[in-house]
Amino acid sequence: IAQLFMVVDASEKLPGDGEGVEILKNEPYDNTDGHMKVSPISQWEVPRNKGQYTLKHYYCKSNIPGVVSAICPEDSMVLVEEAWNSYPHCVTVITHATAVWGR
Repeated sequence: IAQLFMVVDASEKLPGDGEGVEILKNEPYDNTDGHMKVSPISQWEVPRNKGQYTLKHYYCKSNIPGVVSAICPEDSMVLVEEAWNSYPHCVTVITHATAVWGR
């Protein structure tokens, strides 16, 4: 919960021009029986436990040099994060958006 609070706090401090963090999902998960298998987003094996799942997009164009951002498409400057938090164990996978959306 503290990690999610810090993400929200940090995203409020970023400029409002399409930059920052977008929290798409924040929900409990229960995969103790292993039925979820592999995430369709990151292709990562979902942990066999229960806890809190979050899916976030990080829009980071302002952190990329202008020369690079001028020649790169908008969607190439987005990171996708999936996290399965089952305290004290947390699995976080960060993927480049074009790797996810390009499938």
